Amino acid sequence: MPLLIYYIKNKWDSLGKKFLSDQPDAVSGATHKSFHFTTLEELKGTIPKGKIGEFELSRLIMGGNLIGGWSHARDLIYVDKLVKSYHTDEKVMLTLQLAERCGINAIISNPQQCRIVSK
Repeated sequence: MPLLIYYIKNKWDSLGKKFLSDQPDAVSGATHKSFHFTTLEELKGTIPKGKIGEFELSRLIMGGNLIGGWSHARDLIYVDKLVKSYHTDEKVMLTLQLAERCGINAIISNPQQCRIVSK
C-alpha cells in the first residue's frame, strides 16, 4: 500500500503537534539576541548582479517560505499560525518593495504564491 494512502487511512498527525499540544514545554524558546537595524536611508548601493545570457540576476535571491506562510519551528507549534497572520498581502508587498530597493530581483517561490507575486 503506498505510504500516502496508509497515512490518510490511519489519520496520522504530526507527532510533534500531537504530543506538544497536550504538554507544552515552558523551557523551550527562541534565543534573545540584539540586532542593529538600519534604514533605507543608510543603503550604500545595491546587491551585486550576475548575468545569465542577457538576463541580469541579483546574486542574492529571496526565499519565499515565510512569505508563503511556511515555517520551520521545531516544537513551537504556534509559529505556523503566527507566520500566516503576520504576512498579510500588504506586509508581503512591503517586503518585496524593500528587496527591490536593495537590488534583489529574484525570489524562490511556489505556485501557491503566484497571486501575491503577480501583484
